[in-house]
Amino acid sequence: MKLPVFVRWPADNPPPWTGVWIEAVGHRDCQRYTANDNPDFFCIHLITNGKLLFQSGNLQPVILKKNYLFSIWPGVKCRFEAVPPWKPHEVLMDWIRIKGPLAREFMYALGTTEDHPYTRAVKPDEVCRVLRKLQVLAVKYPPEADCIAVSLLYYLASVCTHHQPEVSRTLPLALRIREAMEEHLAYGLNIKAIATTFRISRSKLFQEFKKIFGKSPLEVMENIRMQNARKLLESTEMSVKEIALSSGYKDPLYFSKRFKNKYGVTPSEFRKYRKRK
Repeated sequence: MKLPVFVRWPADNPPPWTGVWIEAVGHRDCQRYTANDNPDFFCIHLITNGKLLFQSGNLQPVILKKNYLFSIWPGVKCRFEAVPPWKPHEVLMDWIRIKGPLAREFMYALGTTEDHPYTRAVKPDEVCRVLRKLQVLAVKYPPEADCIAVSLLYYLASVCTHHQPEVSRTLPLALRIREAMEEHLAYGLNIKAIATTFRISRSKLFQEFKKIFGKSPLEVMENIRMQNARKLLESTEMSVKEIALSSGYKDPLYFSKRFKNKYGVTPSEFRKYRKRK
């Protein structure tokens, strides 16, 4: 069956014994309807292919890739777009809109909040399987569809309950910390905060990074920030200030200085040069 773009759930009203209900389901890309200034619904997306730039409310834009979940909240403006070299039709997502008195709590159970509206799915293949099954149910709508849908919703919450996957615990500490640096880039984490979060001394943190990367934690973080800034300068129309903030720099002037030290040109000059190529 061809995956449906948008299917409204046939039954408008939830059964009296459930606090969460499906409003609509579907599968989409980034070609149309990628911005909403005032959504009136709860919605969760699972990225199944490609990368996109996502912004919710006044939070800093972030780049999300395959197997990430991101959420849309009532009254919170949002936008997303494909990140080159991915084209809009290549970035694919499965999604579900929900409603009901416990819809907000359900979104929390999926691992997203208004202040942090994205997360890496713990079991992305299972999440995808559930969302696709709900799409089929919405299209075919057999007599038992409502009961099955409710059970799938609660199962979805159980497989999305956010915890550190077992495999990541076997990764070297420096690699796990580098993942955290990438995932929370816009929050401008510093070395002291990272050491505190991972319950490790700064000297031990330095040793671990030197052993794995041959560089200090600060050098690794700076490279991550600069790579993110370059991508945004090349692929978006965001201002230099917005790019600085989304790359973890609170001061745009300091960001421009660091960028020039690394690449020999200012961010604005870099963007002009890339556009001419």
